[in-house]
Amino acid sequence: MSEKIKGSRRMLRLIALLGGHEVDGLRNKQIGTALGIDPPMVTRDMADMESEGFAERVPGREEAWRLGPKAIQIFRAHTLELERKRARLEETEQRYSRIP
Repeated sequence: MSEKIKGSRRMLRLIALLGGHEVDGLRNKQIGTALGIDPPMVTRDMADMESEGFAERVPGREEAWRLGPKAIQIFRAHTLELERKRARLEETEQRYSRIP
């Protein structure tokens, strides 16, 4: 498996790991332990994720990381699309369930 694919999977695992830690975040050591990667790789990966908007440092706790705006925006877009589709389905159901 190429290093590029390994790196992509690692980034996805990082996003999943950071989910649920939006208030206190996670430190590099916690991230490295959870994912089984060494501290320099955590530092490099987090910097990459930060530059793309997928992670950010927790204000007041600069040693901790949390999901960044980009990850949350993707989640919110997904949720809004599901809500739009659900509303369309309900509207269709109402139209077909009326008794003439």
